[in-house]
Amino acid sequence: MSAKHSDKELAAIIRNALVPKGFRPTSLADVEAMLDAIGGEEPSPEKLARMLRKVKGEEPIGILQRGHEEVIEALTPREMDLVAFYRSRGEAIPPEIQAKLDAMRRRAAAEDEAEDAE
Repeated sequence: MSAKHSDKELAAIIRNALVPKGFRPTSLADVEAMLDAIGGEEPSPEKLARMLRKVKGEEPIGILQRGHEEVIEALTPREMDLVAFYRSRGEAIPPEIQAKLDAMRRRAAAEDEAEDAE
């Protein structure tokens, strides 16, 4: 089994653990309905393409590409496993991990705003 195939299997397992049934779009119409329900501004074509590559497992989640350097987000693989574990059980995520998740969300929102302003 190739490493790429193994990564896709792991991504599918994580996706199934984090995204509840009934919220997993399986067709283009489902994706469009979900985006319509969310509302807000439509993402740029570049951002949409990046999101789709991540959803398909063609680009790693949690790693932002900036030129030739990669910026790796704050969660370790063990912490990612813990997030999946706690979410799958419907339990609260430990505060220190939740703080990192919140910081990642704020950083991503700020980067999206900066990207959209360009």
